[in-house]
Amino acid sequence: MDRGQVDREVRRETGIPGFRQDGARLYGWVPLPEGQRRVVGRREWQRRGQSIAREEGMRMILTNDYRGMTAITYLTPVVDCEDWCY
Repeated sequence: MDRGQVDREVRRETGIPGFRQDGARLYGWVPLPEGQRRVVGRREWQRRGQSIAREEGMRMILTNDYRGMTAITYLTPVVDCEDWCY
């Protein structure tokens, strides 16, 4: 799959439009009760991204091209990395 196909598939599966950020496309959301979610847009992410991740548990999918490959990255907040971070 090329990057355009991946982005279309992520949008279709998540229902999140996403936005461009430093050459990647970012799809951000906060999980809500009963399987709902609140989409995090560019402006909110740029102003409060770190605090939204820590305080509200924001999830993100990033898509990017790197040396002819399309990368898909899923990010979720970590509360404690005592067992694995250095």
